[in-house]
Amino acid sequence: MKEILVKDIIRECNASLIIGNENLKIENFSKDTREINENDCYIGIKGETFDGNLFYEDAFKKGSSACILEKESVKDIDFRNYNDKTIILVDNSIKALQELAAYKRSLYDIPVIAVTGSVGKTSTKEIISSVLSTKYNVLKTEGNYNNHIGLPLTILKLKDHNAMVLEMGMNHLNEITLLSKIAKPTIAVITNIGTAHIGNLGSRENILKAKLEIIDGLKENGTLIINNDNDMLHNNLDKINVNIKTIGINNKSNYMATNKNINRIKVVLVEKKKTNKWLADQIGKDQATVSKWCTNTTQPTLETLVETARILEVDIRELLVPTDNQKIMMTIL
Repeated sequence: MKEILVKDIIRECNASLIIGNENLKIENFSKDTREINENDCYIGIKGETFDGNLFYEDAFKKGSSACILEKESVKDIDFRNYNDKTIILVDNSIKALQELAAYKRSLYDIPVIAVTGSVGKTSTKEIISSVLSTKYNVLKTEGNYNNHIGLPLTILKLKDHNAMVLEMGMNHLNEITLLSKIAKPTIAVITNIGTAHIGNLGSRENILKAKLEIIDGLKENGTLIINNDNDMLHNNLDKINVNIKTIGINNKSNYMATNKNINRIKVVLVEKKKTNKWLADQIGKDQATVSKWCTNTTQPTLETLVETARILEVDIRELLVPTDNQKIMMTIL
């Protein structure tokens, strides 16, 4: 595990040590005092309705050994009573969080897969993580930690991992550029270009531009994997100046899915002594649809497959027949 010292924080964030030990080792970071554990470092973040910088006392009471706080928020506070703690002041705590994450990322020479797209980001991230976990100790994005705060917090959880899968979301242009430059992915994945956030971006062309920002931080000789059956991606291949691998079913691609029997839902239902009707009721689908999944006549969406795994209380890998798509990811790595 590659630890961060307080003096690393001071250097990387152009920070000031007000009180404490510059050689203190920091293993974990948190922005939520409710989740603070013994010896964690608390990062105060100013929100729209509250100022997290003012919760430093709560953090210390929970056992935090250090706090990173914004100068302006605590300029009138006397910290001399905290001489057994470490307090670091920065101009902007969110920027400091991002700089720390970029530094932590630089310490690890591991595969980093970044995933974005209009839909299917979370499901794709989950499936990639599940497949890679057969070979790697994988750190992945949890919940909705896919933005300018959540992604850095995820990266700062790197310990003994030897692969990382990160989801990248956005609402506006230039947001994924920031995330990609922090994460420095070795592989970037774009699931599709749809109409989500078109209200903010104005057109699918701008959505494509925003999603392609994922390559702005791509490592040298990195690879972009795209869904070649998506019209916007397929029609703009010649405008993307990085190493590309295409995956598809309909359009000719570098890797094409040929085995249509890709799920084993029926087998798992039998093992669990459950019926099609039971699963249909649990997942909110009609029985005919579930029957088609069980016979591989049609396939559930990635989101539905993840939800099905949760309902059946199995790892998603148990619902998948080993396919070309799984082999593709392992081969690329």
